[in-house]
Amino acid sequence: MEHGVMMFLWVLVIGLATLVVVSRWWHSQHHQKGLKLPPGTMGWPLIGETLQFIGAVGSKGTEGFLKEKAQKYGTEVFKISVLGRPLAVFCGAAGNKFLFSNENRVLVTTWPPSVARIFGSALNIATGDHAKRTRKLLMAFLKPEALQKFVSQMDLVAREHLRTHWNGKLEVRAYDMLKVYAFALACTLFASIEGEERRAELSALFKVFLRGLMGLDLKIPGTRHYKAKNAAAALKRELMKELEERRVALSEGRASPKQDLLSYLLTTADDQGGYMSDTEVVDNILLMLFAGHDTSSSTLLMVVKHLAEKPYFYNEILKEQREIAQSKKKEELLNWEDLRKMKYTWNVVCEVMRVSPSVSGTFRRSITDFNYAGFHIPKDWTDHYIAPVMLHKIT
Repeated sequence: MEHGVMMFLWVLVIGLATLVVVSRWWHSQHHQKGLKLPPGTMGWPLIGETLQFIGAVGSKGTEGFLKEKAQKYGTEVFKISVLGRPLAVFCGAAGNKFLFSNENRVLVTTWPPSVARIFGSALNIATGDHAKRTRKLLMAFLKPEALQKFVSQMDLVAREHLRTHWNGKLEVRAYDMLKVYAFALACTLFASIEGEERRAELSALFKVFLRGLMGLDLKIPGTRHYKAKNAAAALKRELMKELEERRVALSEGRASPKQDLLSYLLTTADDQGGYMSDTEVVDNILLMLFAGHDTSSSTLLMVVKHLAEKPYFYNEILKEQREIAQSKKKEELLNWEDLRKMKYTWNVVCEVMRVSPSVSGTFRRSITDFNYAGFHIPKDWTDHYIAPVMLHKIT
């Protein structure tokens, strides 16, 4: 018994000593003598303030956590440590403008390493000329003019979703149902994945992927990020199956080169005449599923929330939509001209996105040392702005 207690005490002492050594090393790595770094702390060694940042601890979540920090320091930029890296958080519209206007000059688009490893070769990880070519290729498919031909298809998915998940229900969990709808729409537009059973199978993996995406890569089975990595790998395998089947369908004339994003990426070259590899296609399809699902469902939820709280705007939108519905034949699907008539609806949606942004912020990486608002930002630091903080002037 005494031997066991002594062993425990020795392990505790060694652990504390190791923590002190690592802590001193950690802070020495992220402190540059004689340079005025932004105010803030780096938190625990390696872990930093990751748990608070991703909202895993407390009820304020990422936005509340960063707003509290911004108010505490009262500066245009402050520092924390997230996912094992120092993070400079920029506040206000000026910070937003700086990050977006200095792309590829003093900073580049980035994601935390644990996230980057999951997305692989996708656009959000790419930099330089490769990123420009990939963005140009994707935007050619995703621009409003190109999406006109998909309006009726979107209407069809919406009708099917309402009949299946909303009609006749006494109570509906709006956000859950909006996520189901957004995922179904993304599956249809990006890869023509049809069928409730098939979508449900992929959706189950997708939920695990989303739940642990922003987390520490501890490589410990059972942790959220470990599960997210496995779910992402499974999703990529399923998407690769879709890709292989589509390539056969295209060669046999059973699929159109422009029927969805998958066909488009398989048959369209970039401005250098090169085609995406199969891995790049799958990585970018996964990225589009992630981007389309997360932002769309969040925006739709905020629209529903604001309309529920503001009856006047709800009634005006209802009036506009009824006028369009009355101009259509029974069961006739919407088209691009119908969407162009939804001017009031679109203005309300834009205002909702302004006051309740669906994207909380973005990440950049410093490719050189630079000064901002009187503070030194070292090379290789991660830079971040958060949209809600942008709307509040720091005093």
